[in-house]
Amino acid sequence: GGASLLEAFSRCKAGEITHIGSFKGFRILAEKNHIGIHHIILRGKTDYKAELSHSPVGNMIKLENILGGMEQAMKGWKQRIEQYERDMEQSKLEYEKPFAEDEELKEKTARLNELNVQLDLGNANMGEMEMKLNEKAVPENSKLADVASSYGEKESGRIVG
Repeated sequence: GGASLLEAFSRCKAGEITHIGSFKGFRILAEKNHIGIHHIILRGKTDYKAELSHSPVGNMIKLENILGGMEQAMKGWKQRIEQYERDMEQSKLEYEKPFAEDEELKEKTARLNELNVQLDLGNANMGEMEMKLNEKAVPENSKLADVASSYGEKESGRIVG
C-alpha cells in the first residue's frame, strides 16, 4: 500500500491536489507544491493532512496516526459536549432563581436617582449665581467706551493699551 501511494504520488503534477485512492472510507489526495513539501490528505467531511515521507511504511503509519488522532479528537469533543450540556442545565437552573440582591439594587438605584436630582439642582443654582455675578460686574447703564476704558487709559480721545 505504501509503495503504491508513493508511485501514485510521483505521477501527480506540482501545484495541484490530486485524488490518488481511498483508505478506510476516506479519499486520499496528494498535494504537491513547488518547494518540495508534499502532503497526504485524507478527505471526509473535513481534510486531515500529513507531510509525505519517502518511506512507504512511514506513509502508511502516518495515515493510521491520522485516523487514531481522529478517534482521540472525537473522544475529546464528546467530553466537551457533555460538559457544555451540564453547564447549560446548571445555567437554566440559575436563570430560574430570583435575583438575590434585587431589593438592594432597587434601593441603590433610587438613591442614585435622588443624588442625580440634587446634582442637577446644584448645577442650576450655580448657573443662576454666575448670571447674577456677571450682572453685578457690568452695570446696566455702562457704555462700550466705559468698558473699554477699563482695559486702557484714555488719552486725548484714544485708548492706549
